[in-house]
Amino acid sequence: MDIGIIILVIVLCTLGLFGTILPALPGTGLIFTGIVLYALYFGIDTIGVTTLGILGVVTFFSFFIDYIASIYGGKKYGASKWGSIGSFLGGVVGFIFLNFIGMFFGIFVGALIGEFFIAKKDTDASFRAGIGSLLGFLAGTLIKFFLGLAMIVVFIISIWK
Repeated sequence: MDIGIIILVIVLCTLGLFGTILPALPGTGLIFTGIVLYALYFGIDTIGVTTLGILGVVTFFSFFIDYIASIYGGKKYGASKWGSIGSFLGGVVGFIFLNFIGMFFGIFVGALIGEFFIAKKDTDASFRAGIGSLLGFLAGTLIKFFLGLAMIVVFIISIWK
């Protein structure tokens, strides 16, 4: 039975790491689920309550990184609130219809539409806002990947002791 739990934890952590890049999977959530499963089966002392708490906070924070980073990137490139709202909505709609590729396209187009049609900005400013939103989202994805990787490393170090 022990090997079955260990395999399940490895699968969850691996899927979670992929999920930090692919939005169809709740990346850090899967990683944290695997870690909690391990702690529940082998005893919380194997990881430590403090470590579990910190990893839980990191997991919670990571769920908002994509949105925060996309909005920040858009603002950095001159997006108004309409560009930020458009970026968010475009990402959601794009993901629903075209999955991962659609989300990239939707973030860019949503910001562009929000700026051009609602905020009435010129084409260059609208395009910059779309690029900024997309770059912010990509930065957020990279941050989530490294957070997921760090969670796995902390978990391994915790059980290795």
